[in-house]
Formats: sequence, C-alpha cells, structure tokens
Amino acid sequence: MYEKSPGNFSVDFGDFKDNSITAEKIANPLDLSKGVVGMNKWSEPTKSNREAAQKNRYWDNDLQQWSDKTVNEAGALGLLTGKSLVYATYDDDVKDQYGRIIHHKGDWKTDEYGNYYAETTNDEENIGKQFVTWTEVFTDDESA
Repeated sequence: MYEKSPGNFSVDFGDFKDNSITAEKIANPLDLSKGVVGMNKWSEPTKSNREAAQKNRYWDNDLQQWSDKTVNEAGALGLLTGKSLVYATYDDDVKDQYGRIIHHKGDWKTDEYGNYYAETTNDEENIGKQFVTWTEVFTDDESA
C-alpha cells in the first residue's frame, strides 16, 4: 500500500491496492525474449528447432527412458557408431478426450519442460522423419 509523503508534491501515484509482480515459467526452447525488442513483443528466435533439440537429452525408444547425454554430447562419433536419431515429431494427430486436435501430425514433440528433443528410431518406417546428421553435431553451436 502506497501512502503519499507530505514532502512529495510533484508526483501523485494514487492509491496502490496491489503492487506485487507476477512471474511465471513458460516453455521457451528457442530462447525468445519478450519486451526487449519492443513493448510486449517477442524477439526473433536465436536458434532453430533442430539446434534446440540438439541441446536436449534424447529419448531412447528401446529402453523407454531419457539418455544421460544430449545430442551434442553424443557427438558425431556417437551418431556414426550408435543408434540413429530423428527429431521427435508426432506421427499422427493427437486428440484430447473431447475429440479436439491438440497436436497435429508433424508437430515437434516437447519434453516435460517444453523443450524439443530427438529420439532413437523405431522399427517402424521413418518416412517423413528428419534424421540428426553427424555434420550437425560435429561442432558445438556456440563454437566459432
């Protein structure tokens, strides 16, 4: 609650009922910023969906668990000698209990934190999937 000081005659702030600031955590896999480029406007992405997924752990479909390494940490040698990785996307439309589509076929999947990820290939056909190539992870994205 704000009370006007008797010595402050130049500015009248009125009565403040609630001066609390609300912060919320949202998924931001592309490192967007809001309010820096313009009032209440989002900036352009600083990385692509593929780059964002490379910085995240990948899902192992055979073990049904997250890998302990990110795609970048697995590196080019890991991709050449290990399991093939694809960028995780939905194979079919996903509907909620009311029949509304919540994810379209081809949309990027996100983990519990809202970050894009890659996954190991299944025994299914991978037509239409984007494979992670060794050239994408040969060097780290921040290296010169």
